[in-house]
Amino acid sequence: VTVKAAETKFYVVDNDDDVTYAYAQDGTYLTDTPLEKTDPRGATSNAAGDRLWVVDKSKDVYVYDGDGIYQNVTWKADKSGEPRGIATDGEDIWIVDKDENVFFYDDGVSFLSGKNSDDVSFALDSANRKPQGITTDGTYLWVVDDDKDSDVVFKYEITRDGGNNVDGITLLGSWTIDAANSQPRGITIDPSGEDTIWIVDASTNPDKIYQYYNATGLTSGSKLAN
Repeated sequence: VTVKAAETKFYVVDNDDDVTYAYAQDGTYLTDTPLEKTDPRGATSNAAGDRLWVVDKSKDVYVYDGDGIYQNVTWKADKSGEPRGIATDGEDIWIVDKDENVFFYDDGVSFLSGKNSDDVSFALDSANRKPQGITTDGTYLWVVDDDKDSDVVFKYEITRDGGNNVDGITLLGSWTIDAANSQPRGITIDPSGEDTIWIVDASTNPDKIYQYYNATGLTSGSKLAN
């Protein structure tokens, strides 16, 4: 189960039902749409909420519109391991895999088909051992980790060379999420520019989304969901 928020909606993809669920920002259910293929591992949308990218276990990325309608666009994230999450800043695509690596696809939102190799990839911090979701604003990456001891959000800064090409990620710190949020399976930031983080959880039936106000700047400590 993975989540991404648009200005007025949450998109949650469920890898049991193979369905995209859309919710209003207050959590009200709106609609659901069957996915084109099974075993989704992550979803991300642009800030406008009119494009949704879903990556599956086989590393295929499917593109949908804001209503969940498949746009006949599919491409393969070549070279990455089994995905655990996907993120976009509206221009580029990032994918995190179970082997603790992140893969950067420059201008990935424009990909229409074929196998697309990452422009560059980076290892996560050694403590970031069980990544379960990723989100970005183009300047920072947030990766939620489902470790057996504690569940943590790691914050990284994206570093660039003089030509503005991505050349690394730098760990800024991490913080522990609410203990009730014990099986995190996706993370997103508020695309409107607020400092809220949402994390979806698979430990309850039905699954829940936990909301953390004033969280994007955190690099240490712990925080309860609001």
